Amino acid sequence: MNLNLMQDLLENIKGDILIVDDNEVNLDILLRTLKKQGHNVTAVTNGKDALKIAPRTQPDLILLDIMMPNMDGYDVCRELKMNEITKNIPVIFITAKNAVEDIVKGFQVGGVDYLAKPINRQEICARVKNQLVMRSLISSRGKMIAQLESSNKKLIEADKLKNKFLGMAAHDLRNPLSTIRGFSEILKKESTLSENKDAQEFLSIIHESSEYLLEIVNDLLDYSMIESGNLDLQLKNNSIKDIVENRIKLNQFIAERKNIHIHKSISEVPEIIFDDRRIGQVLDNLLSNAIKFSSSGASVSVEVGTADQNVEVIVKDEGIGISTEDQKKLFHSFPKLSSRPTGGEKSTGLGLAIVEKIVAAHGGFLKVQSELGQGSIFKFYLPLKE
Repeated sequence: MNLNLMQDLLENIKGDILIVDDNEVNLDILLRTLKKQGHNVTAVTNGKDALKIAPRTQPDLILLDIMMPNMDGYDVCRELKMNEITKNIPVIFITAKNAVEDIVKGFQVGGVDYLAKPINRQEICARVKNQLVMRSLISSRGKMIAQLESSNKKLIEADKLKNKFLGMAAHDLRNPLSTIRGFSEILKKESTLSENKDAQEFLSIIHESSEYLLEIVNDLLDYSMIESGNLDLQLKNNSIKDIVENRIKLNQFIAERKNIHIHKSISEVPEIIFDDRRIGQVLDNLLSNAIKFSSSGASVSVEVGTADQNVEVIVKDEGIGISTEDQKKLFHSFPKLSSRPTGGEKSTGLGLAIVEKIVAAHGGFLKVQSELGQGSIFKFYLPLKE
């Protein structure tokens, strides 16, 4: 709330006020003073009437005398605070008892303030205004919180629907795309078409496009699964050395097509617990990106070792690098980055977002170091067994 609105609230706040006092002189002073301030005022002379009228009218504030016959102000306040309808209505005690223990008792039974007798008109106005402003602010805050909770609930539901839709759509697309890719491979080897350059070119386009679409579909399936909290890890003792060497071999062919050399430096590290398929996916993404964003003749290196209580895997390239601004959104889904693959390769925009989630699901973490024109270093860490 800005300063002008606060000032306006302080100057113009009006409320419904219930006065409970058996002294007619006090009642008269309070009634005239508060009505003059523009408040809507109701008065009763005993606690029983107050307990009847308060739930029905639900005033913004109650001014309650302590010393009354039959039922004193402390008992009235206790009853008000036990009623669901009236428990949040602020109560200001009016008292001739100025001893500390009397004032403390008033706060203990639920009072928020007190007015000492004899009554001072300026003090009445100030204390009443203060409580009305506080009640108004609390009410506004409550409404804002309720609205935020409602909006947040709708966003969560929308996100769940989005992930469900992505998962269903990707699942339905995967089988036909696999079929297209498979048949395009068969047709390329068909003797009747092997001599037809145009046919071979078209089949290559079909094959490459279906592979790219299948990559998108698989990433969408993984992403929707992760976002829905359904990532199923098959955890067991595995050798990070074996999985790294295997993934280097699988990516070697892609690197050779761009005349990129992959070097490795793999130290002996103990077996750790991880899902070999998912960590293989992490390595594929990091190696694929290193190759995509490196120029012909460059090198990519992979290192494995230990750091503190973790196994450390480093993928380093000599590529075009990543700007500081792009690094802030690198692990977001579908980030719009300024850097582009050097060979025109395509990217789904989900790879690094998936990588980060998989590593985190293993209790690990990622680091990135990069400068434009200086290449990039991606490091991920998986905990050693205790």
